[in-house]
Amino acid sequence: MATVLKGIDSVAVHQGFSGVILVGESAGDMDFARSYGLADREQATPMRIDTKFVTASVAQTFTAVAVARLVQDGKIAYDAPLSRYLPNSVYPHDRADHMTIRQLLTHTAGLGPGVVRLSQFRAAPQSFTTLGQILALIRAQPLLGDTGHFAYSGADCDLLAAVIERVSGRPFAEYVRDRVFKWANMNNSSFDIANRPTNAVRVNDAMLPRIGLPEAVAYTNATDLILFADALLRNPLPGLFTDTVSTGLEGPNRSYGHGFFVGMAGPNRIVNHGGTGPGIDNAFDIYPDLDVIVVILSNQDPPAAQSIRQYLRDGFASMDTHQR
Repeated sequence: MATVLKGIDSVAVHQGFSGVILVGESAGDMDFARSYGLADREQATPMRIDTKFVTASVAQTFTAVAVARLVQDGKIAYDAPLSRYLPNSVYPHDRADHMTIRQLLTHTAGLGPGVVRLSQFRAAPQSFTTLGQILALIRAQPLLGDTGHFAYSGADCDLLAAVIERVSGRPFAEYVRDRVFKWANMNNSSFDIANRPTNAVRVNDAMLPRIGLPEAVAYTNATDLILFADALLRNPLPGLFTDTVSTGLEGPNRSYGHGFFVGMAGPNRIVNHGGTGPGIDNAFDIYPDLDVIVVILSNQDPPAAQSIRQYLRDGFASMDTHQR
């Protein structure tokens, strides 16, 4: 482990990295923890370990875990059709009859791109204030293909959020707060972004909606993601890392489970997700065999975090469980 970690700082400094890097087993046992650069360039606010970042697509892991908690409670069945939980007015049953909750979780439901990629959203993101507006955009998009084939789409998570609201009887952000974030002791994470949190990066405020997006917009920090991974490893949820489909790729992203890519880094399993956008580059890697968690959050454009992620992946690929 020490050999892998010793070069991180020089790599980060050399590329002028701005963000936070944590590598550890839990929030109380960090092998590497460091912040770099500025959280707010205009105010010259230094980056801190507890600085909050916009998640981008890492938010999808929170949505998937929220569904898994409802499956645990016997309120959702993975192989039930979407039409069991949503009325025709929310999503047409001529489509919803033929896609399951599991297919939404594994991006095999045939949906088109998520709303953050749509021109209607990008033209005026701050005009979006309700999940209903988001769902209306998804309803208007044609299906891209047949169910059963992997095609990454954030729209899956937005429909799952509607299911969560219907089944739980609670707003999506509130349900995730109580059943996911509190469960994992994540006190610095939220989908409630109407009031932007303090100690958060500001570079991308203008492109954010006024509502958290189940597919791409929440706030978190690096320590909370360590806690999240630790909770998932200690309290396995049904299907999350085990019910996978092929993505057609190799290596760390060769399969997709329920909200997470699942693959290999050398001889070691890796469960992971990322999130990118203008002024956002995040990497979240879990190595179950090594009991190692990697979180890299940046307020720079890609590949700021991805290059450091790859450096670590290359290092961990040469390790086995006896070298931990």
